[in-house]
Amino acid sequence: MIDFVCMANDAYRHWVELCVRAIERRHPGSRIHLFDLSEADESSLRAGFGSRPSVSYTHFPPASWTWPAWIDRADFDFVWPNFGLRDALKYHSRRLRVLLGASNENWMTDKQAHLLRAQRAQRMYAQKPHVIRRAAAATANPLVFIDVDAIVLRPLDAVFERQFDLAVTTEAPRDVIVGPEPAECTERPSYPWKAINVGVIFLRNSPRLGPLLDAWVREMESVYHLSIEQTALANLIYRRIPDFFESHYRTRQLELEGGARVSVMALPMALYNFTRINRETRFAAETAVAHFAGGKKQQQHWDWVQQMISRELERA
Repeated sequence: MIDFVCMANDAYRHWVELCVRAIERRHPGSRIHLFDLSEADESSLRAGFGSRPSVSYTHFPPASWTWPAWIDRADFDFVWPNFGLRDALKYHSRRLRVLLGASNENWMTDKQAHLLRAQRAQRMYAQKPHVIRRAAAATANPLVFIDVDAIVLRPLDAVFERQFDLAVTTEAPRDVIVGPEPAECTERPSYPWKAINVGVIFLRNSPRLGPLLDAWVREMESVYHLSIEQTALANLIYRRIPDFFESHYRTRQLELEGGARVSVMALPMALYNFTRINRETRFAAETAVAHFAGGKKQQQHWDWVQQMISRELERA
């Protein structure tokens, strides 16, 4: 039996419902460890999932979090590099239009507010290894961490027939990018920033998991990137296994500080974390997880997203 781990706050209530419903459909009997990141104790997530039979609910508010200190020191230039004349003109034009009554959820009209949102998001992303550790302590089963905007379309049991402690979903080798981001900011560190997507992670629940999570947390302290937990995990693997992202389904040994070793494997995102989705998408029969990442979570897409997921879950 596989256990699932996910985390969200009140703003993602409707996505949590879709994610949980899909797991219940494709993995009946599995336990879903839901970590509620909302500030308030009496949240809509607690109301909706606190007593749901398939869900093990934990309130994990910001007061309980830990994160790298550098996040608090980040400035606007870090989150929006090369903010030039064109950006400035667009910025002031949109601020004026807002004053005149216009609105658009995609507009950036307040630099300080934008920075604070980015910092809040990074602090939240940094909780992934911590919630995985808590879930692992509550079960002996293997774990799948899954973002709540990632929907299980097909059963995932067969993944654990392969030999690994950690399996990450990775880009096709030709699409992997290692370097500074953005590329023109050559003063920035070089990272494998387009390599893995930690919206879906497969983990064997064994004594080797603890040292791996410890190493991941340490890596976040030194990797300065907006996709903090994702790029840190990719960098942890890349530093020790430089050719890891050149192939899929190959078990490799990752040596950690203190002599610990874990086996790691790359799985293709195209099958286990498919993100290239639009309203016309028809999923291949072998696509196991569809990840509605990025702008597809905006309200304007909600109707077709719901219809698409419902259609897929109705398939045998």
